[in-house]
Amino acid sequence: MQAQASSLLPEDYQLPDVDQEDLEGQSALQLLTAAEELTRPLPAHRPDLVNGSQLVVDLCDLIREARDLGC
Repeated sequence: MQAQASSLLPEDYQLPDVDQEDLEGQSALQLLTAAEELTRPLPAHRPDLVNGSQLVVDLCDLIREARDLGC
């Protein structure tokens, strides 16, 4: 899943380092929200980011579903 999501990011986008220990104990909603926050600095006007907007839409859909499920 991570490889699929990262393939939608522009080649020059650097993902910040994440400490695996920081992720332990977080809910699905917290992890999805953190992933969505990483997409915010992406400029939506770049033609090479057409798929990036779909990534953001998918993340927001998952966040909404997780909230509805009480995750």
